[in-house]
Amino acid sequence: MPASTAPNDTRLPRAVRMHSSRLDERYGSKGKSPNPADPSGPAETPPTGAANPSASTPPVDLPPAEPASPTIADLQKQVSELEQKNRSLGGRLNAQAEERRTERAGFQQKLTELQEQIRNLQTKQPPAEIDLSAHFTAEEIEVLGKTQCTAMIATARRIAQENIDAAVEAAVKPLREKQAATEQSAADSDDERYFAELLALVPDWDAINKSDGWLEWLEQVDEGTGIQLQKILNNHHTLRNAKQVAKVFKRYLKEAAPAPSVPTPVPPVAARSNGAQPNGDPPPNAQVPGRLAPPTPKEIQEFHRRSAVKRPGQQGYVTDMERVEFEARMKLLYQR
Repeated sequence: MPASTAPNDTRLPRAVRMHSSRLDERYGSKGKSPNPADPSGPAETPPTGAANPSASTPPVDLPPAEPASPTIADLQKQVSELEQKNRSLGGRLNAQAEERRTERAGFQQKLTELQEQIRNLQTKQPPAEIDLSAHFTAEEIEVLGKTQCTAMIATARRIAQENIDAAVEAAVKPLREKQAATEQSAADSDDERYFAELLALVPDWDAINKSDGWLEWLEQVDEGTGIQLQKILNNHHTLRNAKQVAKVFKRYLKEAAPAPSVPTPVPPVAARSNGAQPNGDPPPNAQVPGRLAPPTPKEIQEFHRRSAVKRPGQQGYVTDMERVEFEARMKLLYQR
């Protein structure tokens, strides 16, 4: 008896074959998508067991993706955006501060106008009626008349008020002058201390203050605050803050001050045929102009102190001739 050959196809479970047959009958071989509105077909049931292997497979937890590290270009972009926001915020704050100052000035002006109106109304009020019986008898009033008596009392009151005002002014004027002198002396002392401290920090601040480059540099706007450098300097100068003013001068010297020019050295005279001395000095019969020596640091400090503190007519005031001579000596100092 010949051996039976096993079929080559694999037998599927009956439930799977029945489900496959129903799908073929319903949708055919065209691969159309099922229509949920068609109630004719049997309700689909999800396959179980071997028909849905993914149901028994537990989900795999993937590690979270690491964020990409920022590049240098991204960081520079963020820095630029922050700087722009800072400048914009500073500009808005400065504009708001200027608006508040303008409002305050307007309120002060309005208050002054109202006070002036009150004074005008008080002066325009009719004077109180004078009680003639307190100063004259009935017979005197009848003889002189009410008009004459009123005029006499008004004149007497005016003269008495003038005498009172004069006496008060005579008593208050010395006190007022003394107070003004004290305040002026304190202001002069503060100015002298301020300029002395500034001179110690920046010895040549007076020469820098008169240079064109300094004035042009002050027209720029500070990037950090959005305020003009001239306004920053004026604020520190008004407060007599020598350290902050010195910082502005030093910042100018660091950023925009021109470097001193170095002149070409002149070699000494080597030949002696024209009468020159062995050490290079000019011949004895040559015309030598008046020699100027470079100033010492102490002389520089004293010159700038007197320029800042002394006023015309005071002892030690720097004259124009002395200033020209000092500038010539300063040029010799830079030519060393």
